[in-house]
Amino acid sequence: MKNTKIRDIYLTFSSQIDLENSDNLERVLKQIEIPGLKPEFMNIDDRKHDPYDEAMVRDELKSKLSFGLGIKRGKSMKYYGKIKAGPEGNICFIFHNSISKNNIQKLFTLSDDIANAYPPEAGGLTIVPKPPSLPTGDLRFEQTFNGSILQAGTHASYGPKLGMYTWLCKRHVDAIGLDNLKATPLLTVEEKEWGGVKLILGESQRPWEMDLDTWVETWHTAMDHLRQFHVFCYTVVDGNKIRVYRGKNCHTPRPDGIVRDVTSYLEPEDCDNT
Repeated sequence: MKNTKIRDIYLTFSSQIDLENSDNLERVLKQIEIPGLKPEFMNIDDRKHDPYDEAMVRDELKSKLSFGLGIKRGKSMKYYGKIKAGPEGNICFIFHNSISKNNIQKLFTLSDDIANAYPPEAGGLTIVPKPPSLPTGDLRFEQTFNGSILQAGTHASYGPKLGMYTWLCKRHVDAIGLDNLKATPLLTVEEKEWGGVKLILGESQRPWEMDLDTWVETWHTAMDHLRQFHVFCYTVVDGNKIRVYRGKNCHTPRPDGIVRDVTSYLEPEDCDNT
């Protein structure tokens, strides 16, 4: 992001694709093991990192992917992450803030390749800026910050979030309506062969170039339209408390079965579009 120091970059995909299936796993690993992104280390129990072993992941470790395989890279484009199989499986990367501008642009391209190999229920790629010097209670920044980052395992609980890049499965697209998605201001919709869409935030379609203020305003402009369809989660900030609510039309089964729709918790003037 222009003139903004980066804290982290989050890339997460939540999917029902079975990674214990050899063909599915191979398709995903081929995208992760490319030069510049390939893990250097791996671990199962979070206590010890061993050198990344392609054959072992495909063979004896495949049956342990339901516990989550930690992956790590210490070279350029540093990250740590996890590959997890099973119900609501996911792949996540958290990149170090030393990532170069060239690698940021490259990552946005590579992320779509991973999504095509691992069609997600929901996915997101977002640059996280270091907290700026903003007045206490700047709700617009806090809502953007917390409403953009899709972390591993949170999709089932809260639904999709609107990142700089966002991937949605056909079920979410149908719940919103493709025409409604395409009518969203400052959002470009790309239909994907696997049945879902990729959403690109920002007027330029190069979201990594947005400065902080533009990102915040762009996110709110898009979300002011999208929230009426009750699929994207919505973040409510009240002082030091941050609550994330799930929309009633997000049909991904939630682990506890409880759905609290955000509109029940907003002031009436905040619900004009509902």
